[in-house]
Amino acid sequence: DQEIAFKLVTHILGKVKVDSKIYFQVRSIAKMQIHSMSAFLKDSTRKQDFVLETRVNAKLFVYQAAAKMEIESLVLSLERDGSKILVMEGLALLLDAADACLKSVWRKFKACEELFGSLLSGIAKIAVGRGLGQPLRLLLIRLKPLVLDLCEQPDTWVRNQGNMFDSVFRISCEIIESGWAKDRPSVDTFIKGLTSSIRERNDYE
Repeated sequence: DQEIAFKLVTHILGKVKVDSKIYFQVRSIAKMQIHSMSAFLKDSTRKQDFVLETRVNAKLFVYQAAAKMEIESLVLSLERDGSKILVMEGLALLLDAADACLKSVWRKFKACEELFGSLLSGIAKIAVGRGLGQPLRLLLIRLKPLVLDLCEQPDTWVRNQGNMFDSVFRISCEIIESGWAKDRPSVDTFIKGLTSSIRERNDYE
């Protein structure tokens, strides 16, 4: 099954040094899965029933395993050659997938919340691990609309449905704390921009 295969490959990536050709094949497979994930989550035409929900949950677990494989490959990319362009492309893909989770009709499913949390944890791991340097600014630019979109959806932050809120809050804090010493101007811009946007939306309402 795909989920087991992705988990096994992720485990191997973290334990042994793999050939470059195999590494790029792994990345290619992971990227295709994440592209497929975003399209799947954005499909709002699905009717909810028990059988379909079971299939959706199974699919979400496969996507979570694929996302973890992509995250592990990005971490290795930073450690091997410091290819920040490649890493930023990967982060953009993960952020797109997280955004699709947040806006999905399946977002209240535990499997979708766990997928969302895995995506954001991976983003934070890459961002704070060795530091992205200047690209941190680009990551914060992408993170801002995700935070604002989350704030607009009440069912993501009420007491019994707050897993997505907790995930965004946690990784935002991790990235801010890590970036404070490395690129404080970018962090300042992120915080001020977020505050300004929230104020503008409150004034509009």
